[in-house]
Amino acid sequence: DVILLHWVSSKLAELVRAGYLIAIVSNQAGIPRHVSIEDADRAIAYAVELIRKEGGEVHYYDFAEHNNNDRKPGSGMALRLKQKLREAFGDKATIAKDQSFMIGDSAYKPGDARPDGKPGTHFSNADRLFANHYGIPFQEPADFFGLR
Repeated sequence: DVILLHWVSSKLAELVRAGYLIAIVSNQAGIPRHVSIEDADRAIAYAVELIRKEGGEVHYYDFAEHNNNDRKPGSGMALRLKQKLREAFGDKATIAKDQSFMIGDSAYKPGDARPDGKPGTHFSNADRLFANHYGIPFQEPADFFGLR
């Protein structure tokens, strides 16, 4: 299921103009029981297509289909992106963590305390922990897109 919220593409376009590389990383726990690798790939590619049709950009996407370090909160997908950047641009290419950030909807699960003191309500905290493990700041979409 893919639905593109209308404010996403313009914000991504703004980030690209500011010099950011836009990457999507997604856990896909349903592979292979509920969805094939090909279907998961098509769903993310479709989201990228919708973003581009609305004027945004995504430079890279990846998904973790196994329960290993690739799966968020593990940092394997970030490490793979870093390796791909080195392959494309040379050994000195890297991800500038001090200029990077993560936006994700899996921030505070039940039992987690939110920064505002309210209890967590999300199905997972994997996005926030991914950012913490990789050493980059994290924001929830409502805050990043100015919806809260």
